Amino acid sequence: MGASFVNNPYISDGKPKLQNSFCVFADILGYQERTLEAYKNGKEAEFFDSLLLTINEGVNQIQQDEQEVKDGGRRMWIHKTFSDNIILGCPIYFPHLGESEWWMTISQIAQYQLTMVLGGFFIRGALSFGPLYIDDEMIFGLSLIEAVDLEKKAKYPRIVISSTAMDIVKEQMNFYANHRESPHNAELLVGDDDQCFIDYLSVGEDERTRANDALILERHKAVIVRNLNQYKNDDTVKDKYLWAAAYHNYYCKRIKQSEYGIKVVNSTYKFRRLIE
Repeated sequence: MGASFVNNPYISDGKPKLQNSFCVFADILGYQERTLEAYKNGKEAEFFDSLLLTINEGVNQIQQDEQEVKDGGRRMWIHKTFSDNIILGCPIYFPHLGESEWWMTISQIAQYQLTMVLGGFFIRGALSFGPLYIDDEMIFGLSLIEAVDLEKKAKYPRIVISSTAMDIVKEQMNFYANHRESPHNAELLVGDDDQCFIDYLSVGEDERTRANDALILERHKAVIVRNLNQYKNDDTVKDKYLWAAAYHNYYCKRIKQSEYGIKVVNSTYKFRRLIE
């Protein structure tokens, strides 16, 4: 078995080990259809170049952070990509039910999601918690099965949170006297289907200037509008981008930059914090 990841956190005393981990599985929304459409229109090279550039940008950031964030030389998380899929595993090392690992997982996948969206590729996936093992040649664990299964039910371009991961989140929120002020409440949203998901526009916003936010919102808006126009005659696909537009508008309103909002007719999607 290949276990040659340098400083692999799933190798303990030289032996592979299942570890309770946060696990993310995500892929690109409509990837197969977009690929076939590119070939049909003779634009496969253009599509490939755009996809490769965007994935590399997202993955390079994860790799850079992997090198910067280590515990005694040991990597804190492992990621793997294949085709349009990304898997990220972050074992729990520290006390407090893995609050540090939660933050690392959320920040990495949210940045990756934002990078992909701004590059024109919307992401859909799930974040779970449970036993996991990753090396060069194998990924195994109940948390992976749960994340893959839940991704199929996510429907919209979002990364949803499993019940097992939410149990951990609720325990971590108890560390704070005011749950409403916990970082978890700023990182997650709940849709009108009661499904919790990562608020990727909000994660990391404290590190951005207002000008950075404006640039991101302009690009984010443009990508959504382009897809709304492209799929205006396909109600099933268009619905996913109507959801994205509603999420975009929710964020714009929250940070008081509604001038970057998207005019959407008959949008009924609603969002709320875990604790209002």
